[in-house]
Amino acid sequence: LHRPDLLMQVLNPRGVPKTALGCSSTGSSRTVYDAVLFTDTWYDNTYNHAVQDILIMTWITRAHIAMDLGCSSNDIHVFTLFSLTERRYHPWDELLSAFLGDRRTLPDGCYRRAYFGWMFPQHLTQYWTGEYRDARSWLRKDPVFASWATILSSQMRLKARQGFSESPAFRGTRWLLMKQFRSLQFIWDFPWQEHASRLNVTIVHFDHQGMTILEQARFVMFAQGLVSVGGSGFTHQWFLSPGSSLFEMQPETPNDNSRRSCVHLPEQWHTVTGLHLGHVAILWRFCGDGQHFLKQRPELFLKLLHRKTLEAQRNSSGWACTSLTPPDR
Repeated sequence: LHRPDLLMQVLNPRGVPKTALGCSSTGSSRTVYDAVLFTDTWYDNTYNHAVQDILIMTWITRAHIAMDLGCSSNDIHVFTLFSLTERRYHPWDELLSAFLGDRRTLPDGCYRRAYFGWMFPQHLTQYWTGEYRDARSWLRKDPVFASWATILSSQMRLKARQGFSESPAFRGTRWLLMKQFRSLQFIWDFPWQEHASRLNVTIVHFDHQGMTILEQARFVMFAQGLVSVGGSGFTHQWFLSPGSSLFEMQPETPNDNSRRSCVHLPEQWHTVTGLHLGHVAILWRFCGDGQHFLKQRPELFLKLLHRKTLEAQRNSSGWACTSLTPPDR
C-alpha cells in the first residue's frame, strides 16, 4: 500500500471502526462476511491507469484469494482506500464498480479475514530502465499474464453486453477512428475509408464525447479494430475480441512532458497490452506536419495491419510492431 495512513482513516475514523475485522459472530447480530480486500489507488486520474493499475491488479489478487479460500470471487468485498476517503468521482468509476462492487461504503458487519495491497506491482506488461534508451526495456512478454488478461477481457465484454443487443449496423469488419484530446485535425480528416474499402474494412469516425465508459465499451466491443493517436482511448482494446487490429499513431508533441518528442523512443503502453490480449498492433512514431503525414502515405499501414491481422488470426497469435518509418508496400 502506498498510503497506509488512509487505511486508518477508513477503519478507525473516530477511534472505533465501523466494520470490525475478525470479530466473533457469537452473541452478535452483525453480519459476518468471509473476506475483505483493501487496495490502494495508484494514479487513477486516467482511464488507462484505472484499468491497468487498479482493475487488473485488484481482479487478479481477489481471484487468487478466492482460490486459496475455496470460495467465489464475488464473496470477497473489495474497497480502494482512495474512493473511501476522497469520494471524488471519475468517469471510469462505473466500470470499476461493475467488476469490484460498491467501493465507497463499508458494510456494517464483521470480516473473518482481511487482505491488504496487491500481489504484484503495477504495470505488469510494461517496465522501463534508464531514459527509455533501450527499446527492449519497454517490452515484457508474459504468457501467464496473457492467460489472465484474455479471461478478464472476456468477462469485461460479457459485463458490458448485459442488457444490450447488437445492432445490424454493427456487422462486418469495422475499425473505429477514435477522437482523443491529442488528436490532430489532419489525421481526423484523412480519407481513411477510401483506402480501407479496398481491404473490405469499414472505418467509422467515433467521437465518444458525452458517452459514459460503459456506453463507449458497448460500442467498441462490436468493432474489430481501433485507429487513433496514442491515448487512453486504446484502453478500450480490453473490450475487443482477440485477434483485433490496433493502429496507434504517436505524432511528435515536443511540449508534452510524456516523452512524445521524436528524440525519444515511442511509448509502448497500448502496443504491449495488445500483444498480451492477442491483438495485432502497429505503433507509428510520426514526426512532421500534415503535409509530411500525407507524403508518408499512412494508408500503407492499413494494408500492413490488415495483412498481419489475417495471418495472426490463422495462427491464433498476437503480433506487435513499432515503426519509425512507413512500410514500403
